[in-house]
Amino acid sequence: MTFGDREKRRLGPLKRRLFSERACRSGMYRGRRREFCLHEDFGAENLEAGIRDAALAYTERSKGGDLRYSRSKTDRLDIYREQLAKPDCQIRGGMPFQSLFFDPFYPLMRQQLLCTAMERNCEMEADVVTLLHVAPRANRELMRRVTSEALEGVGPDIHAVWDALTLPGRFKGAATEDLLPLVCANAPTTRTGEYLKLRYGGIA
Repeated sequence: MTFGDREKRRLGPLKRRLFSERACRSGMYRGRRREFCLHEDFGAENLEAGIRDAALAYTERSKGGDLRYSRSKTDRLDIYREQLAKPDCQIRGGMPFQSLFFDPFYPLMRQQLLCTAMERNCEMEADVVTLLHVAPRANRELMRRVTSEALEGVGPDIHAVWDALTLPGRFKGAATEDLLPLVCANAPTTRTGEYLKLRYGGIA
């Protein structure tokens, strides 16, 4: 059973307390039967607008496969090569650039390049720009699967791998389970804190 399936089972008894009426309906979605929607199925399931807008894709998993070439045969490495080769790039050299074009490292690469550009241009007067990636430790399909063959053995999970590939202080990986108590304790409203604790507090 995948992490997403486990989450749907956990949230089943809680869905009327957490989700909109439309999200609680059972039926067919994209040709398959579903009990109710999670965020990737129906964007309006969360009652808290701020949470919904943040698009917390916490049940995602690494799909595998080389992402270097788009469906239209565009070589994505040609798009990013210049930025990856810049001396101030937050992604360390020493590995083949093509090894980064695998999920989830490809989106991490793009986000890290954005951090590099923000730091280079002192956006918001920042001297250091760090990428924070938050994912559930329990989502082993995402955290424990290193899809890039060249990066196998670099670290035990995607956070350890990406930390090894970036400059010191420029990446921080955090587990949802560790961050959640701090977020709940500092939520803007009591209702939001209670919602977050109920929604994500039991992930396993």
